[in-house]
Amino acid sequence: MKLTNKKIVFILSFIVLIAAILRLWHLNSVPPSLDWDEASWGYNSYSILMTGRDEYGKLMPLVVRSFNDYKPALYAYLDLPFIAVLGLTDLAVRLPNAIFGIFTVLTAYLLVKEMFKRWDLALLSAFLLAISPWSIQFSRFAHEGMVGLEFNLLMILFFLKGLKKPWYLSLSAAAGAISLYSYQNEKLFVPLLSIILLIIFGKELLKIPRKYLISAFLVGVFLALPIALYTVTNPNSFTRARSASFLNNPIGVLNTKNYPERNLVNKQNKDIIGYIFDNRRIVYVKDIFGNYISHFDINYLFIKGDMIGRHQPPGMGHLYLIELPFLLLGLFVLLSGRFDRKIKALLILWMLIVPVPASLTWDVPNAGRTMNFLPTFQILTALGVISAYSYSLKWKKYIRYPVYGAFMTLVLFNFVYYLNQYFVQYSYFSSQAWQYGYNQIIPEVKSLYPKYSKIIVSNESPLDQSYIFFLYNLKYPPKDYQKRGHNFDKYDFKPVTQKDWENSDSTTLFISSQNDFPNDAKYKILKKIYLLNGTNEILIVEGK
Repeated sequence: MKLTNKKIVFILSFIVLIAAILRLWHLNSVPPSLDWDEASWGYNSYSILMTGRDEYGKLMPLVVRSFNDYKPALYAYLDLPFIAVLGLTDLAVRLPNAIFGIFTVLTAYLLVKEMFKRWDLALLSAFLLAISPWSIQFSRFAHEGMVGLEFNLLMILFFLKGLKKPWYLSLSAAAGAISLYSYQNEKLFVPLLSIILLIIFGKELLKIPRKYLISAFLVGVFLALPIALYTVTNPNSFTRARSASFLNNPIGVLNTKNYPERNLVNKQNKDIIGYIFDNRRIVYVKDIFGNYISHFDINYLFIKGDMIGRHQPPGMGHLYLIELPFLLLGLFVLLSGRFDRKIKALLILWMLIVPVPASLTWDVPNAGRTMNFLPTFQILTALGVISAYSYSLKWKKYIRYPVYGAFMTLVLFNFVYYLNQYFVQYSYFSSQAWQYGYNQIIPEVKSLYPKYSKIIVSNESPLDQSYIFFLYNLKYPPKDYQKRGHNFDKYDFKPVTQKDWENSDSTTLFISSQNDFPNDAKYKILKKIYLLNGTNEILIVEGK
C-alpha cells in the first residue's frame, strides 16, 4: 500500500499527539512526587536562574555536584526557561524531559526512514516508541538519560544523512558532543557509538571532501573539550562511576563468589586449574559478563523490569509481553533479509554496546542506564509485525480475520493493563520509592515554624537527602543557602538519635520516622504522614 506524503504527515502527527498525551497527562502528579534527583535538578536550576551559581556556589557549572555524584549539568540549563515561566514547580522540573521524550518519537521516525527507506517501518517504529512503557516511564520524571537518548538519535540520523550531504556531519558531531553533557553513561556510550559508525561507514567517509570531515571533527572537539577536560582533570568527575561500579568494593565482589575460600583450597591441593579459574581477574570478567547478559533477560525486559520502583509500574516489564514474538521474528528477518549490510551491522552493534556502561555497575539490570536500547527493540518489533502481516495475506479470509481480531484484542488488553498499572495503581504501590510525603510535611512545618527555635529533620530512610526537598519546597533563597550550607536557618538535617531526643524541649520540632524515637518515650505527635498505600511512614513530633 502506498500513501501520499500528506497522509504520512497526518499519521505521524497523530502518533506524536499520542506520545504527547501519554507523556504530559497529569505529569505533575504521576509519579506522585519528585524523587531526590528531581528535587536537586529543580533547585539547582532555580539557583542558577537566580544567582548564576549552583547550590554549592559554583558559577555556571559544567557539572552539578548534587549529592556528590557530580552529574553533567545540561538538564539544569534546559530547565531554566520552564522554571522562569512556571516557577519552581513539579511540572516545570519534569516538563523538559517529557518534551524530549516526545521529540524522540519524531526523531525515531526520521532515523528509521533514513536507515531502511520505508515509511511503513518508520511509522510503526515511531508508534511503538510512542506507547512504549520504557519511554513513557523515563519521559515522565526528570531523568537526564532521556535527553542523552535524543541527542544520540540525532547523532546517528545526521551521520547517515551526512554520507550524502556532508554538511550534516558537523551536526552529527555537535549532537554527539552535547550528549556528553547530559548523562554519565554517555561518556562511554557516545565514544563507542562513534567508533562503530566510523568502522562501518569508513569507506564512505573517505570519499567525502576533507573540508567537511575536518569541520565535523573541529565542531565535535570544540564542543566536547570542556567536559572532556573537566572529566580528565577533576577527580570528582569519577565519583559517581566509582560509587556505582561493582569494582568499587572488589573485596565484597570476591567474597560473594567465595573467592578467598576457593583460593585457599586450591593452594592446599596445589590445584593449577583452580588457580587459573579462581583468579580474581577471571572472577571480575565473569561478573561483568553476567551483568551484561542480564540486560537481555526476558524476565527483565517483558515481565518484572529491573525491580527499581521508580523504573516501572507493578506487574510490568519495560516492553509489552505481546511484543516478544514479533521482536524475535523481527531479529530473524533482519539477519536473514535483504537489507543493507551496513544498516544491519549498525543496528545489531548499537544494541550490543548499550549494556556496556551498565555492566560495570552493581545494580543490574538497570533500565535507566540502558535507555539507549530505544528504539532498537521497537524497530525489530515493527519489522516482525510487518513481516507477520505480509505472510498472513496468504491465508484465507476466514482464518486471517479471526487471527487479526484475536491479536488486536491481546494488544488492547496489554495496553489497557499497562495504562491501569501506571496511571491508577502505580502511585498507590510505589509512593515510597518516590519519597512521597514532603508535599504534605513541609506546608505543615511552615505553619509550625514560628513556635520552634530548632527543627531537626532526619536525613535517613525514608527521608534520605531531606535537605534538598526543604530547599525545593520552601524555595529557599539560593544566595542565602550558598553562604550557610546544608543546615540552614532553624533546620538541622541529620540522623535523629536518642541523645537528640533527651536534649530536646518543647521548642524543638522533629521530623522523622517512628523508629527514630525511643519506644518508651511519650511524645506529642503533631502530624502523621501516610504513604498512599496507607502505611504510616513519617511523624512530626514536638520535643519532650
